[in-house]
Amino acid sequence: MLKYPLNSLKNEIQMKIKIEKTHINEKIKIFNGNNSVLYVDGNIIESENYFIPEKEGIFSIKLINIKKPN
Repeated sequence: MLKYPLNSLKNEIQMKIKIEKTHINEKIKIFNGNNSVLYVDGNIIESENYFIPEKEGIFSIKLINIKKPN
């Protein structure tokens, strides 16, 4: 379970992407930034802003960005 600091702002983006044969084993860049957590098909991809697909198909992407207010 992720714990967020008090008074933090949590933004969440969910999307689906289609990976075709030409994209297999290539880095798929999802976002730029810090304080973010990336999930691909429910599995966390820690400390990365990309994932490398190993097969074709439709993937569920969830990005959670946590920022402390100014």
